[in-house]
Amino acid sequence: MTSGTFSAPAKVNLTLRVVGRRPDGYHLLHSIMTFFPLFDQLSITLIPDQLRLHCHPPVTDDPSHNLVIRAAERLRQRYGQTRMGAQIHLTKRIPVGAGLGGGSSDAATVLLALNQLWQLQRSVPELMDLAVTLGADIPFFLFGQTACVTGIGEQISARPDWPEQPMVLLYPAVALSTARVFQHFHERLTKERHATMLAPKLLRNELPWDEASNRYGNDLQPAAMDLAPEMVMAWQALHAAGAREVVMSGSGSTLCGLHDHPKSAHAAAASLRRDHPQWAIFSGTTFTRHPFMREWSAGGTPNRSEPQI
Repeated sequence: MTSGTFSAPAKVNLTLRVVGRRPDGYHLLHSIMTFFPLFDQLSITLIPDQLRLHCHPPVTDDPSHNLVIRAAERLRQRYGQTRMGAQIHLTKRIPVGAGLGGGSSDAATVLLALNQLWQLQRSVPELMDLAVTLGADIPFFLFGQTACVTGIGEQISARPDWPEQPMVLLYPAVALSTARVFQHFHERLTKERHATMLAPKLLRNELPWDEASNRYGNDLQPAAMDLAPEMVMAWQALHAAGAREVVMSGSGSTLCGLHDHPKSAHAAAASLRRDHPQWAIFSGTTFTRHPFMREWSAGGTPNRSEPQI
């Protein structure tokens, strides 16, 4: 193959708990992550020597700063393939700064795709080891299935016991900086009365975790809502539209309304779009396997684009 078109799915965090902090400042997390049927698309054609990216709409002023190019460059440098190149056209559908992992998904997909197109024949664990310093969510996308993600994102284990879940994603058109959300999370922690006991434990990685009693939830949600008050209205709207639970994905600002049936999620999304045309709203059912991995494990060629739902 000298070209192909590849799908990069969004992710959602069904849970996200901050359980500690390393001396270097990185936060230790416990999160259940899965895939949602909202896709960026990467069309890749091999060319000699150069890496070129056209991104529509653009997400960086300089294409060389895009995580897709950084990942591709890291791949060819690691394996001594500096004469290999690619022309990449990236079509963005996943909102930026929304907690849906669009940039990380794009980077993971380009690593998987170029590993195939350049015939590097590197294993997924090798690609994960390469990617861990590029972005915390990239190893999850490379792992390719619903998982429990711990540490700083590098410790991943499959969680097939978490079922596929109909939901509505509501992005209130407010991008949030992950660094700013974590900063405000700590500001809130130190201000609250009970934080005098919790904060030292958090810094020493001593907070307990009980998954059974914390099935859904996101520790960063209050901090994100402080920074983006629009999220409060969005949270209320999702509940009013019939969601049985609402949880924020990642560091925000997307909120996920959980429903019992796909028809209920679809109807809720239609109602929300009518009432709130200023928001980006998507409905669908989460899925457990990355589209690239599904075709790869079946021995096929993963060059089909998945439909956007």
